[in-house]
Amino acid sequence: MLGDFIVIFVIAVIMIGAVLKIRKDKKNGGHCSACPYSKSCPSQTSCTMAVEEQRSLDGFDKP
Repeated sequence: MLGDFIVIFVIAVIMIGAVLKIRKDKKNGGHCSACPYSKSCPSQTSCTMAVEEQRSLDGFDKP
């Protein structure tokens, strides 16, 4: 029974931490949480397309 409470507590702490991280990133101007291009992203809606565009501009898509 005590083990159940510990597991629930750990899961709750992880979820609260994730939510706080997302809120912090949004407050600091990032669009996609944990994306290295979030502040310089040309797109406001789609992170995957914007990352591909940014990578091609930075020259990372060339072999």
